[in-house]
Amino acid sequence: MNSINKYPEELVSNDRKKSFEFGREYASAIWSEWQSQLSTQTKNYSQFRKYAHGKQSVDNCRKNMQRKYIKEEHYLIDWNNKLRLMPQLLRNFYNSVDMNEFSPIIRAIDPAAMEIRNKRKEDKLKLFYAKDFIQQNADNAGGSSIIPLDQVPQSKEQIDLEEQTAKPLRIERGEEKALQFIMLDNRFKQTQIDVLKDAVELNIMVSKVYTDPVEGIKIDYVDPFNFIYQKSRGKFHHDSNYFAEVKSITIGQFRNIAKASGLIITDEQIRKIARISDRERINGNLKIRVMYYTFRTFFMEVYKKKTNPEKNTVTLIDRTKDIGTEKEYNPSRKSPISEKIMDNYDVWFEGIMCLDDDNTIIQHQLASNLAEYKGKILPPYVVCTPREMSFVEENKELIDSIQELRYRIIHHRNTLKGIITEIDPDTIATLSFGEEKIPPKEVLSLYFTQYISFRKSKDEDGDPLNAPRAINEIPTGIPQSLIALMEQFVNEVQMLYQAFGTLANEQQRPDPKTLSDLEPYRLSENTAMRDYIDCLFDFSLTNLQIASARLNDAIEWDHIRDKFIDNIGLEDFSAIEQYRNDRKDHYFSLYLDYVPTKKERALMDQNIMSYVNQGLLDPFDAMEISAIRNIRTAVSTLRLRLQEKQRNMNDFELQKIREQQNSTITASRVSNEEKRKTEQFTYQLRAQEKELEFQREAFLLQKQGEIKIQEASMRENNKQAVEEFRANFTADQNAFKKEQDRLLRNEIQDKSARNQAELIKIRKGEKENLGDEGPSEPVNLSNI
Repeated sequence: MNSINKYPEELVSNDRKKSFEFGREYASAIWSEWQSQLSTQTKNYSQFRKYAHGKQSVDNCRKNMQRKYIKEEHYLIDWNNKLRLMPQLLRNFYNSVDMNEFSPIIRAIDPAAMEIRNKRKEDKLKLFYAKDFIQQNADNAGGSSIIPLDQVPQSKEQIDLEEQTAKPLRIERGEEKALQFIMLDNRFKQTQIDVLKDAVELNIMVSKVYTDPVEGIKIDYVDPFNFIYQKSRGKFHHDSNYFAEVKSITIGQFRNIAKASGLIITDEQIRKIARISDRERINGNLKIRVMYYTFRTFFMEVYKKKTNPEKNTVTLIDRTKDIGTEKEYNPSRKSPISEKIMDNYDVWFEGIMCLDDDNTIIQHQLASNLAEYKGKILPPYVVCTPREMSFVEENKELIDSIQELRYRIIHHRNTLKGIITEIDPDTIATLSFGEEKIPPKEVLSLYFTQYISFRKSKDEDGDPLNAPRAINEIPTGIPQSLIALMEQFVNEVQMLYQAFGTLANEQQRPDPKTLSDLEPYRLSENTAMRDYIDCLFDFSLTNLQIASARLNDAIEWDHIRDKFIDNIGLEDFSAIEQYRNDRKDHYFSLYLDYVPTKKERALMDQNIMSYVNQGLLDPFDAMEISAIRNIRTAVSTLRLRLQEKQRNMNDFELQKIREQQNSTITASRVSNEEKRKTEQFTYQLRAQEKELEFQREAFLLQKQGEIKIQEASMRENNKQAVEEFRANFTADQNAFKKEQDRLLRNEIQDKSARNQAELIKIRKGEKENLGDEGPSEPVNLSNI
């Protein structure tokens, strides 16, 4: 900053800039520069407002009309009867600006979005270059194609138009709906009206865009009367380094702000800041005048660049961190190549300074939730000064002149007689009605009320008189001075109309973008005021651009996130959150697009319906074209659809002719094919009959042979069965005899063994006689 204005030196450490002392020095410099300017600005703005509302002072007019030999009491003028021409013209201009005709359009211009669009366009170009090959393959395949023929572009113009009218990307649709909700939530339309009035009347339009932790993204109108800003050569003050607002806050707000900053403010300090005596009581109605300031400065970070010769890599080490960690750069460590790097980047500070004798700071901090666009930090205020001076300031002298002329005209009008009345007082004194004299006051009263004029025709002796009438009327014309004043008055009123750009001939010519033919004039016709409209457009876009940049920070709070989901839908909001982590790398181009007027839309719909009735346009295509807001794009789309429809109709006619030419050949082929099929069927029937006869005879012969073979086989089988039975019988008999012999032998052996055992017992004296145990069972020999 310039040291002449006592701004602090900015080549200091970051910690120094974060201190309250640095904030006090900077804010004090701002206030010292504006302390006297602010009162002058407030006085001028108040005067301009009065002119805009028709409430300006007429002291200059009264002073100009007073001359050396002219006294004010002789004027027949009501000084409160002002000509309120300026409010009428301003009202007409404000009402002609309808920002509802415009809608914000979002277009992603970041590399990721451009890559998606380029790939989509390249795919269409590939289909366009291969369209002849695709068509040939479709003809060879009988009209079927892997790639639908209706998706193959027929011209590069069609590709360009399809890209212009293509469905927006998900992120574009979500961003556009989010901005529309922000505009609606902040009543941005009313803000546009307010700032337009400020621009015309005060030559400044101001708004503040910030992120509120409770309500989300806010776009607030800022009253210019107490607004402070650094002068700039540009209209939008992009290079302004500070902005401020002078406000009066309650003692409760003051204490809360100080408490949030960690300050303890005593009642004695409050009395000193508020400039009240020790006897006065501190209550909630006490107001303290403060200045909310924000200024731009820079932070400087010092890094150490170190090159590793083995890996050939370069690393940056932040030397501002705590030394002692393993990752921290050690200055004593030897490095083949080392270099110190200074990294500067812009930051914005905000704070509050009391406008007391000590310029007490109760808040100073880095601005929260700074908006960033393409790597550039955006200021919280949007400021625009369309002209060097406001429209009202340019024309207030003309308004005074017109008012003065009107006062002069009113005076001459009130003094106009039209007819000069000559009165002979001597004759009036001698008038009589018969024998009775009429007092002079009665004569004048009858003349001015009943329009009765008296004339004396005889003298007192009864002789005729040739004397003039007692009351004589002389007609007069309009004074030349009044005629000259009227001409000058009309000329200066025309000058004021010309300043507004609303001369009579222009009022009768409608704007092409008008809503109806009866509307007198529109923005594009009013070239005298177009700079205000252009600034309003840019002002609106800047506000929405900052709101877009702040969207990522706003949705960090869950309740604000839910608020957006409720208003724009979860699907569109999910597209916004898709780029949440790298939001700064995704940015948008924002512009306001015209909403088609009723006249344009009616004419377009009429043409579309005529094409539909003629069969040249499909009804669904007509609905799609009618939904396009841009008329030029809609006309181009209509032209392409008509060409495509005509091409399809031509192809259909050619196909019909081909079918007619091939119908005879097809019928002949069908007849020959049927004859061939009939003969082939007859031959097949005869062959089948012979084949069946042969099969029947062969079957009979086969069965007869099978019977004879079966008979011989049965005889041979009987002989073999008898011999086999005999052999089996003999074998079974021999086996039985052998088994019986074996059983007998076993039984005899068992009997002999028992007898031997008994003999042994007798010998031992264990048994006396053989067979005491009873006779043994006889041996059964019946089976032998």
